[in-house]
Amino acid sequence: MWNKITGIVGPTGSGKSYTAAQIMAKSERAAVYQIVREDNNFLACATDIFDGDIAAFCRALGEDNFRYVYKVGPGNPILNHLLPVVLSAKIC
Repeated sequence: MWNKITGIVGPTGSGKSYTAAQIMAKSERAAVYQIVREDNNFLACATDIFDGDIAAFCRALGEDNFRYVYKVGPGNPILNHLLPVVLSAKIC
């Protein structure tokens, strides 16, 4: 049993979302905090998508196997662009 959190940071267009989606697709348990709402890279491998409901997203992380995507609500677009895409893989 192991825990691993992978943060992927880079400039716009560098392939962060694509790389995170590849990691997510191969993981038993993965959660993506998605700051770019229009990004669809994760949708094909996600088992559930939480659109702005952070409380439900957090509750669901207790499940045995999942590939969840949390889409940041349309609140503050400036703040949203300052945060990196973060993928939590294999949280046990």
